Amino acid sequence: MNIADATISVRYSGVVGNFELNVAFETPMRGITALFGPSGCGKTTILRCVAGLNRLPGHLVVGGEVWQDDATGKLSIGVQI
Repeated sequence: MNIADATISVRYSGVVGNFELNVAFETPMRGITALFGPSGCGKTTILRCVAGLNRLPGHLVVGGEVWQDDATGKLSIGVQI
């Protein structure tokens, strides 16, 4: 896969405390991507899920490599660089 065509694909749906998060988006792996919105809308929770600090049911693919796919039970613990 050409890095120019590589994307990050995110889909999470679940509850953290009293907060319900439902999000799905795809973004290129190059350039700058920003999450914006009002306080309490889930920006930090999304980033924590992508970083692996929070665990919600969903799907995360980075550059064509599946890091999390709850539909198949795949969870990539370590990332090779």
